[in-house]
Amino acid sequence: TTNGGITCIDVHSEEYATFYDISFRDANNGLAAGRQDFVSFSNILKTSDGGQTWTQLNQNVSENDIYDIQYISANVISFVDGRGGIFRSTDDGANWVVQESGRFPSGFNCLFFLDEMTGYVAGDDGVLLKTTNGGVTFVQEELPGGKGDLGLLPNFPNPFSESTQLHFILKKPGTAQLAVYNARGVAVHSEALPFREAGEYQIPFEGSHFP
Repeated sequence: TTNGGITCIDVHSEEYATFYDISFRDANNGLAAGRQDFVSFSNILKTSDGGQTWTQLNQNVSENDIYDIQYISANVISFVDGRGGIFRSTDDGANWVVQESGRFPSGFNCLFFLDEMTGYVAGDDGVLLKTTNGGVTFVQEELPGGKGDLGLLPNFPNPFSESTQLHFILKKPGTAQLAVYNARGVAVHSEALPFREAGEYQIPFEGSHFP
């Protein structure tokens, strides 16, 4: 789309593939990531012409679905997969390093980096990791409610300009604390959510009034 989503055109169609996320570093260079259906391997496509054409990038980097991928800078890319893997490339996807694997087998759903050094990874079972050294080490953050009570899922739409749906799972009845951070890591919104039974929930988040 070039008009804010009023109209959309199909620029690529791939049989036997599912895509979960896209990331663009500028108007022309972007990535689409997900899985190759019917086989247990990841799938990353790359475009350098604003999505008009796509080529496969490093087939089978991971043996699991890629749920979130991010261009952190011009040549630095990170992604997370559904079995607890964190991967990084510093040469625009030509080569990849496994930064995390096996410690959290329930999987990761999303990641966000403020810069090349500082970033966060979130996943099932209430897992939230933080790195301040570019992924050399990840430290698990302590969350309200105790480990295993809350699972964070990707919001949709993402990215968004005005509003989105925040998606999470409560593993047992209880309350949750919602906090939203800006790109500098500063909390811009916080609220205590009321008691809920165990289950999967989506709540609307209105972000149009934030700068």
